[in-house]
Amino acid sequence: MTRICRQWMFACLLVGLVVTLSSCGYKDIDKRFFVVSMGIDHNAEAEEDSPRYNVLLKLAIPQADVKAGQEEFILLGEKSDSITNAVRKIKAKVDKELDFSHTKVILFGEDVVKEGDVNRLLDWFMRRRDIQKIAWVGVARPNAEKVLQLKPKSERLPSNALFLSFGQSGTESAFIVSDYLFSFRKRLTERGLDPVLPIIEAEDNELLQIDKSVFMNKDKSLGLLNPEETKLLNLITNRTEKADLEVKTTGTQKFYISINKAKTKYKIKIPRDSEPYAEVNIKLVGTIEESSEDIDPADTKQLKEEAEKRYMKKAEALLSKLQARGADPVGFGLIYRGTHSNSDDWRQWEELYPRLTFKVKIEVRIQGFGGLR
Repeated sequence: MTRICRQWMFACLLVGLVVTLSSCGYKDIDKRFFVVSMGIDHNAEAEEDSPRYNVLLKLAIPQADVKAGQEEFILLGEKSDSITNAVRKIKAKVDKELDFSHTKVILFGEDVVKEGDVNRLLDWFMRRRDIQKIAWVGVARPNAEKVLQLKPKSERLPSNALFLSFGQSGTESAFIVSDYLFSFRKRLTERGLDPVLPIIEAEDNELLQIDKSVFMNKDKSLGLLNPEETKLLNLITNRTEKADLEVKTTGTQKFYISINKAKTKYKIKIPRDSEPYAEVNIKLVGTIEESSEDIDPADTKQLKEEAEKRYMKKAEALLSKLQARGADPVGFGLIYRGTHSNSDDWRQWEELYPRLTFKVKIEVRIQGFGGLR
């Protein structure tokens, strides 16, 4: 092959490569709106032919000097029967491309969860490659629009109060249930493990209250947990290691234990000659943080037993409440399936779970009495 032929072949190859090249499809940062949080409510309009959902996007507006309580955002909503169509319509209202790569909170209105629409709506979030699967998921009360409209005075960035609350990088509260998008999806599809989501309430148009939760089956919500039940569920499911236990003695004394270490283990036992039961062993370590009366160190054993007895009853009552509604957020069914692997394990568990009794054992270790002796 002559030198000229080789040069012509190389030139043709270069031309072919140039033709196949495409321009960058990623727009400059000044031509994008970052969607920091999303909400989905039921359409409040009563007409039968009206769109079913109200899809909300909270867009952050960049600022040169960020100050607490002065963050700027745009809350855009569009009524539609699908998230896809709503997002396309919202795009027609703004002059920049919508960027979902920073969407870290997804809120469903309470009505959406009650009526069993979550599974259908979740499909869009799981298919979108630009939606983070580590986004936080929650239930908004009274609706997502009210919660997303809030502008807390301490907030430096739009929706940052929610990010800090769920991620425990700011406040650390035993009353907050946090669940990622990928984990929520798993709980909706995995047999033997059901979802539980935090309830975010708009309080006085300035504050967010997150101390309750909603437990679900694979379709819709089944009931609510009050703050005390939510805290206890977090301890049982190893979601938190920090909590406070309120204990009342037989007299008038009341004291509080600040828990700084918690660990729970479970076992499913099926004796041949008796009913099946679940063994729940909870170990708690903490210090006395407050007391209505003076405490004698010699009474430590009695105080410890009072705390164990009180919270053993509370834990058993909570587990029985979830069982009666047919919910299993702890994952007892998953534990059973993991130890009874056969083609009929799920049917067996569905027959067994309603008959299951709970034997809770709580071991409290009091390390000290704070700064007092």
